[in-house]
Amino acid sequence: RRGYEAELLHYDEKMLPALLSDRPDIVFLCVQGKYHGDGTLQAILDFLRIPYTGSTAAAASRINDKTLCKMIFAHNGQSTPPWYTLSRGEWESRSADFGAVGYPFVAKAPSQGGSFGISLIRSPEELGKLEEIFQYDDPLLCEGFVDGRAYTVGLLETDGNVQALPCVEMLDKRIDREDGMILMTGDYSACAAELPTAVTEKMQALAVAIFRELQARDYARVDFMVDGRTGEVQVLEINAVPGLKPTSLYPMEAALVPMDYDDLIEHILLNAARREKLC
Repeated sequence: RRGYEAELLHYDEKMLPALLSDRPDIVFLCVQGKYHGDGTLQAILDFLRIPYTGSTAAAASRINDKTLCKMIFAHNGQSTPPWYTLSRGEWESRSADFGAVGYPFVAKAPSQGGSFGISLIRSPEELGKLEEIFQYDDPLLCEGFVDGRAYTVGLLETDGNVQALPCVEMLDKRIDREDGMILMTGDYSACAAELPTAVTEKMQALAVAIFRELQARDYARVDFMVDGRTGEVQVLEINAVPGLKPTSLYPMEAALVPMDYDDLIEHILLNAARREKLC
């Protein structure tokens, strides 16, 4: 499409020999999560001196660590749900103070993406759910539950200038009937946020600030909750490699600019290529 010669490389043991033999001009990075887009593949490409789209290995590693991001948000005065970390040792010794943020709280494996390693803990009787999450990470991030609506703001960089895409509400959600928590399925629909302009502008400004302070590159997405009771905007996390399928949230946000899907993908590619002086 559009005259580019492209090859799909699967993220497996055959990838490294293929990169060494083919020596691509640039890699359009699409992998997410632990040992993938968390700085791992970026570091491999840095070692091979092969340019790539998106954030550096160091920035992607920071961004993929939800606990570290929470520390940075708090340090910069950005409102985020209250939280604490829980180690397996604390859990097994029963020495943790689970009243620190109260019930319910969300237990998260901080290095995982999507809906992996996350559960809503409604009461002390549900603490047994933590065992499953510890299979993903140690320590865990325990975050106060926000009863409200979920929104997201995409960021798109052009030669160092960062544009906030329209704020959208995340609509296609799977409600786990057992615990009531919203989990994203990966097959989304979205619409422009029906919020006061001052609120959407606040989220856009926060998203740009977070993009810069985490030193993201090319593109990213910042997710928020708006408390249904107080209306307070709470930042949840930033994604260094947001989904880029046509049905993913990020392209849907770009479509509201409006920006065609192929234009979006080419924009990300060319921004990285110009940075690497490939064009």
